[in-house]
Amino acid sequence: MTVLSAIRLTARQLTYCLVLLFCLPAISNPLPKELHLVSGNDFKPWSDQSLPNGGVITEIVQTAFQHLGIHTTVEWLPWKRGYHRVAFGGHGTFGTFPYSHSNKRAAKVYYSIPILISGLTIFVLDSNPVETNYKDHTALHGLRFCSGVGYAFGDFEKLLDNGSVTLKRLANINNCFLGIKAGRLDAVVLNKHVGWGIVHSLFKGGHGFRALREHKPSVYHLVVSKDFPNTLDILNGFNKSLVKLKKSGVIDEIVNRHMKPN
Repeated sequence: MTVLSAIRLTARQLTYCLVLLFCLPAISNPLPKELHLVSGNDFKPWSDQSLPNGGVITEIVQTAFQHLGIHTTVEWLPWKRGYHRVAFGGHGTFGTFPYSHSNKRAAKVYYSIPILISGLTIFVLDSNPVETNYKDHTALHGLRFCSGVGYAFGDFEKLLDNGSVTLKRLANINNCFLGIKAGRLDAVVLNKHVGWGIVHSLFKGGHGFRALREHKPSVYHLVVSKDFPNTLDILNGFNKSLVKLKKSGVIDEIVNRHMKPN
């Protein structure tokens, strides 16, 4: 699989990032030599300690810091605990990844520029009557959705609020797919690459799942503590390093290498 069919920043998004960074002040304080980061498992191919270099986004994040001369260590924690460490400080942890933007989180952490962008979709069984290219959300009425604790539910929150669908949140997103397979649930909203990674790891051969049309892109960021010393200068440096890696083709190389079929 090439980066064209996987995940990348578009030319317009890259231009926006360059303009944004041009407007930021130059790094004025010395950057640290080491930083401690946290991430979580079961988010293949983006982050999982069982993957080479911890997955696509883990390698990108560490490479961006490496180009700044900063050595990083990554600790693998449950998602909620890792985010809490960063958002509420006091643990010497600079940031965590990958996270999509939410207004609630933005009140507690700073976001990097986008690291990667990939499509959000709905996974159902082949036998589900909802058409793959359904026209509008009314086609989803009555579905029993599942998601992981802390996972974004996107625009589908409106369906939940008006009672058109139900939602069960589980600590392990893998159990959503197992529940669908067992007939206890109907659908899970998830990034398409993450979803297919879970399906192929859980079910060998004919898995019986299909992905509905892409709903909207998932945009992934590094989020960092607002209380960490010199945090904005470090984040500014990370953002600039990320843009340089994109322009030089390093990010495309990382994505292509990880997404290449075994």
